[in-house]
Amino acid sequence: MNETPDTKTVVIPPHHFICVQAEPFETEWEPHSLEDLTVAEIDDYIQSVLKANTTSSWLKAALKTAIIRDPIDANNDSEQLYLMLSYRLESLTLENEMARLDSKSKATMLIGSSQ
Repeated sequence: MNETPDTKTVVIPPHHFICVQAEPFETEWEPHSLEDLTVAEIDDYIQSVLKANTTSSWLKAALKTAIIRDPIDANNDSEQLYLMLSYRLESLTLENEMARLDSKSKATMLIGSSQ
């Protein structure tokens, strides 16, 4: 890939699940570990996410706050946030599925009783 002075390729580890294309940056997946990345490369990626129009204002605010904090504290808090939000999503998904099945079985019972 040819790079011009206005573009830069940011390499992201394959196990990250956020992939954002931000102009003039371009994300690229390559098989390597976090140990292959420098702090500067990670900071470049963070900056590309902050500049992306597709990044939510919530994520931008969280990143801006996190990068000025103690990195261990910020990482610990982000792991707790991830767990809480994951569990909440699983619960909501389960509750919605149970409600859908309950509605479907009630509708089946109503149809069956009217025959």
